[in-house]
Amino acid sequence: MVQETYLRAYKAEQHVAFAILTNGYRPSAIEGLTGDLLSAMAAVELTQPEPVSVKALDQLAVVTGTYESFDTVITVKQQGKQLMTNIVYKIDPLPPLDLELRHMQDADLGPLTFAPYNSEGRRVPSIVFLENNAQGIPQYVFNGGRQNRRTV
Repeated sequence: MVQETYLRAYKAEQHVAFAILTNGYRPSAIEGLTGDLLSAMAAVELTQPEPVSVKALDQLAVVTGTYESFDTVITVKQQGKQLMTNIVYKIDPLPPLDLELRHMQDADLGPLTFAPYNSEGRRVPSIVFLENNAQGIPQYVFNGGRQNRRTV
């Protein structure tokens, strides 16, 4: 599959608009392009809150499991005192991605929102676990590009 990204931008006095259309990407690529365009076109700098959590790891372990969509498999595991995720892209020719999940205490984002960090310590777009069942176990994860259903 050939990956293509098309950018269209428009700036007129106080109004700014742009569109990013792509047929293959990592969410962090779109976030990077968006940040660069907003900075260049509107002098807006995107910042993300630092993850702060008061929840114990055993309270957050409900997110462990496997989540899948037609093009992505996301596996969340507890490793020592950390939650880790592995993202495998089934269609796009991207290498698997391993991330450390740091819980974010933010009422606006939802109780199971995490700031993922790659092995170089760089933060990538947030991961949100959604729609808890009667036992409080999330049935979906949203990773910035797709919503994946829990399979295990």
